[in-house]
Amino acid sequence: MKKRRKLIMIPIIIMIIVAFFIFFRVFKDLNMESKIKKEINEVVQIFGTENIDSDDINTILDRRLIKNGEYAELEDSIKTYYKDLYDDIKNLTFLMDDSNYGNYLSSDNLIDDGPSFVKSKNNLVTAKSQLNDCYDELINQLTDENEILSYIKDKKLNNYYNNLYLDIINEYTPNNLEDDITTKYKKVLNNIDVYNDIFDFLVTNKGHWSIQNDVITFDDSILLEKYNELTNKLETND
Repeated sequence: MKKRRKLIMIPIIIMIIVAFFIFFRVFKDLNMESKIKKEINEVVQIFGTENIDSDDINTILDRRLIKNGEYAELEDSIKTYYKDLYDDIKNLTFLMDDSNYGNYLSSDNLIDDGPSFVKSKNNLVTAKSQLNDCYDELINQLTDENEILSYIKDKKLNNYYNNLYLDIINEYTPNNLEDDITTKYKKVLNNIDVYNDIFDFLVTNKGHWSIQNDVITFDDSILLEKYNELTNKLETND
């Protein structure tokens, strides 16, 4: 009887040991997933701040909490993706900054580059081209699944980690990020078109305006009204 009881206990003990190791592995995996998610959540919270601190973001994205194994590869892939995404956001944000365009209608620029405004118009062409390229690259980074997956495909992990990688990015990338960027981008494109319209207007009416006491003046009130209508079309990126 005792022998039979011992035989019954052996598989039970084995099952308990196996269950313990399974539980330990699951707990360990969940803990590593939690670490990665916490790091990425910190990053996207900084994305949403008004004055993004590059040092804070890069400190998080450059460090690696998990030293080896599949989760180390996962962490590296996700952080590398977000580092490139942040660089794209930073580049586009710089190009969209209102301060890049604030000098176009200054009295100094109107005097120096008028009445033909060749330099100003060429600068606007360059700015628009750079904006388009940077915006397209950023939107591709945000929305193209093949581009997103390219950061983890070379790791040759199984589908579980590839899917987890996508799930984390989909969960933590702000839903309104693309819309906010696109709204600001369209405002800047609109402003570039308005600046071009203003310069065309000044070229057409080059004999009717001048700079007096750092202020543009017109010899015709209708032309002044038209100029003011054009400048009022300029939007700010608030």
